[in-house]
Amino acid sequence: MTSVAWNAQDTALFLTGSFDKRACVWDTNELVMVHAFRFDSEVRTVKMSPVASQTLVAVGSGEREVSLCDLRLGEVAQVLSGHTSSISSLAWSPGHEYALVSGSDDGSLRLWDLRKSNSMITFDYVKTVGNSKKRGRQHGIGMAAASSSSNEWSASVASKRHNPNATTRPETAHQGCVTDVTFLPDGTQLLSTGADHMMRLWDVETGLNQTVHYPDIRNHPIHKAKICVSNNGSIVYHPRNNEIIALEVQTGKKIHTLNGHYSHVTALAFHHATPELYSASSDGQMLIWTPWFDEARYMEERGPVPNAVLQARRAASATDQDNDIHDIADWDSDQDLF
Repeated sequence: MTSVAWNAQDTALFLTGSFDKRACVWDTNELVMVHAFRFDSEVRTVKMSPVASQTLVAVGSGEREVSLCDLRLGEVAQVLSGHTSSISSLAWSPGHEYALVSGSDDGSLRLWDLRKSNSMITFDYVKTVGNSKKRGRQHGIGMAAASSSSNEWSASVASKRHNPNATTRPETAHQGCVTDVTFLPDGTQLLSTGADHMMRLWDVETGLNQTVHYPDIRNHPIHKAKICVSNNGSIVYHPRNNEIIALEVQTGKKIHTLNGHYSHVTALAFHHATPELYSASSDGQMLIWTPWFDEARYMEERGPVPNAVLQARRAASATDQDNDIHDIADWDSDQDLF
């Protein structure tokens, strides 16, 4: 299994992707598979929109196109073409039901409006806030798209007439595979990480690179990093081999390093309601990370907690020497007991 996605509108349904070239829809009430979408290559990533009223789910495979599968019809309803290599990552906007971002092995990152036939923005790391002259043709979701794309195409053709040997550098977000991409909760910015050991912050409306430097980013060639952000969008968590580093999204400041796994961290998820980070690793363990332990608050939010977990947290809190930054820096890990 390569990817899992939940249906935000109907939590009884979830989608899985696998190397068996299928994206399967499951019913958690009946514990059965209700449908399987079949593809010509391995399914690498699947995503469901958290806000969409439509029934489309996005599937990325070894092919160069993003497939939009209709859960109601049980077939591929639309294909998004533009990448030149396999689809490696997908993310739906949390604020716009027709906005989808896709990353590829070719290093490109594209923003799509499903109501249109082409991508709205192709993100390029050289197009930065301090270098707005290199913006080129960029249209964010919701912006007036009546700009002069035809005029720009004509100018490009004219330039090549004067210099037939001129080549155009491809627009890429990373110099290597885009291993993961995620929107911030407000939908105005997104983060991407790539095989070039870089993580970048992008403005969704303009497509500009916000030039935030994130230190100590490592992306293993086999265990490709998957990132997640906190509920308020202020902190991003990025795997670094068997560690997890926490960074401020807007400044890149390193906040903390989480140690607990014995092998490469392969997946991260942040709980939508409580400040808990979940991590999975190739060491076969799943860990739950929580801020400095507040037993009363935890009991109120989550209900009864196993005694073993309570004892471990009390012991960690008793020996904690840095209690001044409870909400950000002091994290404990509990091995999943379920």
